[in-house]
Order: sequence, then structure tokens, then C-alpha cells
Amino acid sequence: MPISGEFFSLSPLKQPSGKVVYAWAVKGDLNVTAISSNLFSMEWPPASGITRQFPEIDKDEWFNIRSAMQKLLPGQRPFLKELLEHLEHNLPTSMPSDVSSIKQGSGGRKPD
Repeated sequence: MPISGEFFSLSPLKQPSGKVVYAWAVKGDLNVTAISSNLFSMEWPPASGITRQFPEIDKDEWFNIRSAMQKLLPGQRPFLKELLEHLEHNLPTSMPSDVSSIKQGSGGRKPD
């Protein structure tokens, strides 16, 4: 599913494991029923010698801010806080200042 709209890069976050996670947001209408994903390969079951492919995103859905905060890993919650700060400073005056929902995908990449 091609995604079009105004993209906003969020600051990379270093997770407790040491992994650095990159995220972005996009302003636009996204159809959660049309989600598709890249695949990654890994040995599964572990130590079996069998390599299988798995989707990077297994599902996509909308959440309000409170639910999104609960669903995100603690090390990734600053992404949502940064996005909310960005939205509060960049909303047109004709729009309400309460941003009540956020889109969360479990993985994935910014389209090229």
C-alpha cells in the first residue's frame, strides 16, 4: 500500500537493549485494512537449521492516545510524546488542539 502525505521524522531512540529505533509519522488518511508488509527471514524454530520468512508488520490499527501509550514499549513511548508535541505546535488554528488518536503499526518501514 503506497503511503502519501506529509512525513515527519521522529528522533531516533536508543532502547534499553542498545538497539536504536527509527520512526516517522505521516499526515494523511491510511486504510488499516489495506496494510501490507515487507518480510524478514530468521531461523525458526531456533537451532533447527530451518529459515522461515515472517512479516515485519502483523497488524495495523488505530488507538486513542491513552491506549497507544499503554501498547507501546516503555522505550518507544517518547516517540508518541514527541509526535504530540509536534502536533500541538503545528496544528492550524481552525483545528481542535486535542489530538485524540494515533496510528500504530507493529514494525515496518517508510515507503521509498
